[in-house]
Amino acid sequence: MKRTLSLQANVVVMSLIIGLFCASPAYALISLEWRPIDQTVSVDDVFGIGLYAVSTAPTESFVSMDVIFTWDSDYLEILGLDDTGAVTLASSSFPATDDYDLNENGVNPPADGDGLFRGTVANLSEPVNATPGGILVTTFEARALDVIGETFFSISATGGTDGVTRVLESTDPDIDITGMLGSATITIVPEPATLLLLGLGGLVLRRRR
Repeated sequence: MKRTLSLQANVVVMSLIIGLFCASPAYALISLEWRPIDQTVSVDDVFGIGLYAVSTAPTESFVSMDVIFTWDSDYLEILGLDDTGAVTLASSSFPATDDYDLNENGVNPPADGDGLFRGTVANLSEPVNATPGGILVTTFEARALDVIGETFFSISATGGTDGVTRVLESTDPDIDITGMLGSATITIVPEPATLLLLGLGGLVLRRRR
C-alpha cells in the first residue's frame, strides 16, 4: 500500500513538472554577428561593419539590446553609426552615460578599444523581428589606421563594471535571449600610393643590380 502511494505521488510530481515545463513559453535565441562590408581595406580607408541580429527560429522579436564591443584602437578608429538600411529603432547609439563605465564618460564615439552600443524600440508593442538570415541593426563606421595582416572587431559577453551583452525578448523584456556572439577580422594593407612607391623602389633596385 505504501509503495502504491509512493508511486502515485511520484507520478503526480512528475506530471506537475512536465506541465510547468510545457506551459512555459519557448524562446528562440538571437545571435549577434559582424558583417564587414569590406574585409580588406587600405590605410586611411573609411569602411562599414554591419551589426546583424540572427534568430534561431523563423522569427524572434526583441525590444532592446546592449552590445559590448572591442577592437584594437592602434589599428581601427570608430567614427560613428550609420543606420541607413537598418531596422527602425527609437534609439541607436553609444549612450553618453552607462552603468558599465564603457563609453569613457560620454566620449562619442568611444575610442579606447571597448564600448557599448544600445538599441531600443519606441514601445513594447512595436518589437523588431530577427530572422535566420539576419537583419541589419546598424552599421559601425571605422577608419583603418595602420597596416596589419589581421585585426579583430569583436562582441564580448561581459565588460566594464558588471556589463553584459544582452538581447531582451519582446513579450517579456526581462528574458535575455542572447545567442552566439560573433567577431570579424579586418586586413589592412598599405594605401595605393605607398604600394606604388614600393613598386617603383623595387624596380630601381633591380636596375642598379
